[in-house]
Amino acid sequence: DEEGDRPKTALEMCYLFEYLFQACKGGRSYAYICSNGDVYPCSNCAAEHLFCAGNVNESSFSDIWENSFKEHRAITWKDFKGCETCELREYFEKGMFCKLRCPPISRVLYNDLLYCGATEYTKAKSLWFARSYF
Repeated sequence: DEEGDRPKTALEMCYLFEYLFQACKGGRSYAYICSNGDVYPCSNCAAEHLFCAGNVNESSFSDIWENSFKEHRAITWKDFKGCETCELREYFEKGMFCKLRCPPISRVLYNDLLYCGATEYTKAKSLWFARSYF
């Protein structure tokens, strides 16, 4: 029924937005604030000091949220390289979405913000999931 298909929690809504917009939910649905006040789209970005949007000790969170995530928000899944030859691609058309398109993880693994962020292990785990549920 329609009622049963609706997100029931804020987190479910975040995942729905991620799927609908074909882009990471970090900086779109939530943000990560470090103990020093630095604001990042997510903890992965904070770990790599990527896309720092500002500091809540210097600016209001609402100002940071409204004005400072433009670079990160411009990235969508279509920007990532390597997806066109991925084994998981056939499952994308069946409704699965790939969580391995992550700029900070891509940079750590391949020194490229917009390359697939999968290791052999994470890709194998995703393939297992896809084959089991799609």
